[in-house]
Amino acid sequence: MEYAILVHKKHHTMSALSAVAAHNNRTSAAPNADPRRASLNRQLHGTADLVAAVRAALDVAGITRLRRNGVLGVEMVLSASPGYFRPDAPHEIGTWRGARLGEWVTATMRYLRKTYGENLLSAVLHLDEGTPHIHALVLPVDRSPRRKGAATRLNASRWFGTPAKLRALQDAYHAELAPLGLRRGERGSAATHTEIRDWYMAMAATKAAAQAEQAALAAASRRAGFALIDAMEHEQAANDLRRQAEADAAQASEEREAAAAARAAAERDAREAAKGLAAAEADRAAAAEQCQRVEEETAAERKRVKSWAQAIDVGVGAWTEGAIVGAEESPRRLVWAPDVPAERRRQIEDAINPAFDAVWTLVGRLAAKLGEAMKAARDAAAEIVRRAEEEAGELHAGLAKRAQTIERRELQVDADLAAVDLSRAELEDALSRVRALKLPTERAQDFQHAEEMGRAAAVRVAPVRARVEWRMEGQRDR
Repeated sequence: MEYAILVHKKHHTMSALSAVAAHNNRTSAAPNADPRRASLNRQLHGTADLVAAVRAALDVAGITRLRRNGVLGVEMVLSASPGYFRPDAPHEIGTWRGARLGEWVTATMRYLRKTYGENLLSAVLHLDEGTPHIHALVLPVDRSPRRKGAATRLNASRWFGTPAKLRALQDAYHAELAPLGLRRGERGSAATHTEIRDWYMAMAATKAAAQAEQAALAAASRRAGFALIDAMEHEQAANDLRRQAEADAAQASEEREAAAAARAAAERDAREAAKGLAAAEADRAAAAEQCQRVEEETAAERKRVKSWAQAIDVGVGAWTEGAIVGAEESPRRLVWAPDVPAERRRQIEDAINPAFDAVWTLVGRLAAKLGEAMKAARDAAAEIVRRAEEEAGELHAGLAKRAQTIERRELQVDADLAAVDLSRAELEDALSRVRALKLPTERAQDFQHAEEMGRAAAVRVAPVRARVEWRMEGQRDR
C-alpha cells in the first residue's frame, strides 16, 4: 500500500534559509546523496538562491518590519512510498519508473502552485538520493484584509497554525495525488508529524537496511555461484563459440541485406532523379513558352496603350482648340464646331478612332464641367447685378432723402435771410426816422450808437449769409 508523503519545517532566520539552499544545491555535504547522480537534480520552480528570493519577495510585498522569531519561510518535503516509484523492486534504492516519476512531479507542482501561488519561491527535485522527493520553500505572506495593522504581513499560522490546518494540508495534497493511486495516512492514528531531519534519518535507516539486504543476497549468490563455476566453464566456452559464430553469420546476413537494400535504394533514387530531371526539363520548356507568350502580350498591350494615349491626346487637343465642342448621348457622337473643315474633321476622327469611347467620355465630362463653370459664372454675375441694383436702389433712396433734407434746409435759410433783410430794413427805417427828429444831444448820441451797432450787425451777418449761400450752391451742384 503506497502513501503520499508531506512534511514541513518552519525557518526563522536567513542563516537557516541559507543552510536549506546549500543542501538543495549540494554545496554542502549530503550524506544520503550519491554525487554521481547529482546532475539528475532539477530546479522545477523559482531560483536556487533562497535568501535573495525571500528578500526580493519581501520588498515586492512591502514588508519592512519583521517580528522577532517570526517565520521567514516554510520548507516542505514532498514524496511518496518507494514502492510507488519502483513497484517491481521497492528495495532497489535510487531507481524509479520514468512515467510514474513524471506524473507525480506534475501533480505535486500543480498542488504547490494552486495552494501557495506567488508565495511559492522555490521547488527542487532530488533524484540523487534513495527515493525521489521535492524540496519546496514557501514564504507565508498573508494578503487578506484585517481591521488593524498592515494588510500584507508574514503569517505562517494561516496555513500551518493548528492541527486542523495541518490535516487540511495533508487532505489537499492527497486529493491531488489520489488519481495516481497514492493513499493518505490514516486519520486519528498514533503517528505524529515527522520533522524533516527525522524523515531523513528514517530514509537513511531504510537505505542502510536495503543495502544490508542486498549485501547478504550478493554473498549468498557468490557462495552458490562458486559451486557452479567449474561445471559451467566448459559449457560456457562452447556456448560462447556457438554464439559468436551465430553472431558472425547474422552480421554477415545483415550486411548482405543492407547492401542489397542500399543498391535497391540507389536504383530507386536514380529512377526518381531521372523522373525529376525530365519533369524539370518539361517545366523549364513550359516556363520559356509562357515567358515568350507574356512578352508578346506585353508588347501588344504596350502598343495598344500607346495608340490609345495618342488618340486621347488628339481628342483633348481638338477640344482645347475648339474643333470639338461637346458629346451627345444618343446616338453616341461628338459635336463639332461648324467652322471645322471637313478634311481636318476627318483627320481628327481617324486619329481618335482607336479610343473613341474614352475620348467621347472625356469630352462629355469636359463639356459638363464647362457647362457647370459657365452656369456658375452666370449665377455669380446675376448675383453681382442683383446686389448692385440693391445698392443702387439704396443709394437712390438715400440721395432722395438727402435732397428732401437739403430742400427743407434751403427753405429755412431763405426764411432766415428774409427775416434778416426785414430786420435790416426796419432798422434802417427806424434810423432814418431818428435822424429826422431833432433830439437832445444825449439821445442823439444814443441813436448814433444804436446806428453803429446796426451797421456792425449788418457787417457780421454779411459773411454768414455768404457762407450759407455758398453751401446752398454746393448742395445744388451735388
